[in-house]
Amino acid sequence: IKKEKYELNIFWREICKNTNIPFKPLNFDDGFIIHARTMGDVHSQFRSPSRVVNYNVPTTWISPLGTENHESSTLPLGIVLNENHEFNQISNLFAIGPSTFPRPGAANPSLTTLALSRRLAYILN
Repeated sequence: IKKEKYELNIFWREICKNTNIPFKPLNFDDGFIIHARTMGDVHSQFRSPSRVVNYNVPTTWISPLGTENHESSTLPLGIVLNENHEFNQISNLFAIGPSTFPRPGAANPSLTTLALSRRLAYILN
C-alpha cells in the first residue's frame, strides 16, 4: 500500500508538470481496516450542492478489500483516453483495464479486461 501511494504521487507529479498545475502531494485517508471513504462516499460528495470545486486537486479514497464491487471508470476511453488507450494530455502513456470502462458493469469484468488488453497489444505492436 505504501509503494502504491508512492507511485501514485510520482504519477501525479508528472501530470502536474505536463499540465502546469502546482504539485501538492496526494492526501490519502489512512486505514484499510476501518471503513474509509469509498467510491459511493466520493460520488455523494461530488453531487453535493455545497461542493467547492478545485479541478487541480484529485480526490483520493481508500477502498478496503471487499467494500467495493469491480472498481472502474476512472479513465474512460473517449474522455481521458483516446480510442487507442493513450492519455489525451500525455503522449505515449497508455492505460488498460476496468478503469477504461465508460461506467461500472454488473458482471465480472475479467473477460472484457482481457479483450481490451489484447486490443491494446495489437495497437502497440
